[in-house]
Amino acid sequence: MNTPKWAQDLILDAILYIQSDTPLKPELPDIHWRHSHHKDSSGVCYETHITICGGKNRIDCKLVILHELGHWASPLGEHHSDKFWDLCWQLYREFKLPIRYCKQREASYRKGSVAAYHRSRKSI
Repeated sequence: MNTPKWAQDLILDAILYIQSDTPLKPELPDIHWRHSHHKDSSGVCYETHITICGGKNRIDCKLVILHELGHWASPLGEHHSDKFWDLCWQLYREFKLPIRYCKQREASYRKGSVAAYHRSRKSI
């Protein structure tokens, strides 16, 4: 299924943002998109591609896209590391996602995200 235009734009903008601060892998990820009838989205990142199952809540879908791009930009072995979470919170803020929503969604996912949220507040 084709990735929606708004998601393509977000992905490109996020990759350019990441690239401005972090050396990237030589190839951009292949994006595999599926639509879901659920409210929330989900995603998974492999070394060379990202699969997004986009739900009905666009804010949640944007969060999942940025989260998976955080995985793609992170070195192998840094799955949900402090560096990974710091990058995710930079992306959430840069792309103006509702921080309260992000904190709630990510806090239920990993404790490390809450510590990174607090670190990100100090850098504002």
